[in-house]
Amino acid sequence: MPLETDELNQKAVLRAWDGSSYDDYGEKKIGIATEISVRWKQGRSTTIDVLGNTVALDSKAIVDREVKVGSVMWLGELECLPVSGSIDWREVVDYSEIPDIKGEEVRRLVSLQKYSLETPASI
Repeated sequence: MPLETDELNQKAVLRAWDGSSYDDYGEKKIGIATEISVRWKQGRSTTIDVLGNTVALDSKAIVDREVKVGSVMWLGELECLPVSGSIDWREVVDYSEIPDIKGEEVRRLVSLQKYSLETPASI
């Protein structure tokens, strides 16, 4: 297994956003839940967004696939996802790909912050 995707031993639930779907209230409509392999790192940090604003981050994760900014993730297995109640969703606010020295493999890193809504609307 390449170093870029090695040690992705944790599971997370991803609800991907296609970048253009909104409900009648202007909230993002997010896809169905999918389980992915990750390496999740909790901890607060900050970054600068494309407009030059400082953005507070709650966690970062190395993921096994491309994830669009605006998608939401939850640390845990899909079968353990609570059906109702408060779920600790995290919104993807930054996505980057870091190629290896040969340009053959890519490490995918997402930066996450607490999602403001309890449960995102489905597509």
